[in-house]
Amino acid sequence: MYFYPKKGEYLRKLVVIEDREQLIRFYWYLRSQDIDAWIDTEDQTNSTIWLCDEGKRSSAIELYDEFKQAPSDPKYESLARKSKKSFENLQKEQSRRKQAHKETFLSIVLADYSCTFSCLLACVIVFLFQAIDPQSIIFQYLAYSTDPNSLFIKNFSEISRGQIWRLVTPIFMHGDFIHLLFNLYWFFQFGKVIEENFSSKRLFFLILFVASVSNTAFYLISGPHFLGISGVNYGLLTYLWSMNELDSKSRGLIDTQTVFIFVVFYCIGLVLTLIGMGVANSIHGVGALMGAVIGSFHSDSSMKYFKKTLLTSDNQQRTMLAIALFSAGILLDYVIY
Repeated sequence: MYFYPKKGEYLRKLVVIEDREQLIRFYWYLRSQDIDAWIDTEDQTNSTIWLCDEGKRSSAIELYDEFKQAPSDPKYESLARKSKKSFENLQKEQSRRKQAHKETFLSIVLADYSCTFSCLLACVIVFLFQAIDPQSIIFQYLAYSTDPNSLFIKNFSEISRGQIWRLVTPIFMHGDFIHLLFNLYWFFQFGKVIEENFSSKRLFFLILFVASVSNTAFYLISGPHFLGISGVNYGLLTYLWSMNELDSKSRGLIDTQTVFIFVVFYCIGLVLTLIGMGVANSIHGVGALMGAVIGSFHSDSSMKYFKKTLLTSDNQQRTMLAIALFSAGILLDYVIY
């Protein structure tokens, strides 16, 4: 058994050792010195050792300089053997715990993706209540506000009386089955990645924050009549994108194709709004902005670096396009709704 990099972990090339026996011995010697490395065991012709932590490069190089002076020294063989045995024992214990953890589907749902599945279940339950409630009584309790849809009536009447759940609960309501299915599919895709790589608490915080801010923005711009979790989906998407771009330990969380798909979805939403179909563009845009900002703070790069990245010559056109789409969405919502 060999150590494999964690999902999203960025590897750096360390050394090339042509002798396969020496390659494996030095690999385990590195691990005995608490330096995580990786070799491609599936390719027997491969002779490269990859470093998982750039901060330990200098130590690893010093160990290699010492090792190559006498690679057959019994001390390396002894340390490597002990390191391999210790790692195999750890893997066996982890495998045993994992197997015990996955004895039931319920344990997976509750422990691994608790926040994701809880939110999915809430959306489904609320949708069922909507289906059997033709008078939309549930809307009266979960909507952001029951104010008339007017640009001049924005007094936060229910929320100011302590009904703060209304900041978030519109995300649990959906217009029809297709709307529900589409939104929940993407929420599951993004939610499980965040819970796998970070924590359920982080996903829970993102849902609350993105939903509250994006819902409030649409309420102020257009009115209280909106529903759906798509704004949160945009926030989770850009959060993953920010972490992927700015955090060296979070590579591979999301691919550019998915980001492009959501940009296309946003543009389609603008067109649908123009022809009279209700699409809450402001929620999507503000949700995306909040996700990107939070991601920049959670990454190992500063906000200053985030701004610098956006304003580089390579990204100026994309930044201007994002600003244009964001502004167009807000303007359309303000004028048409």
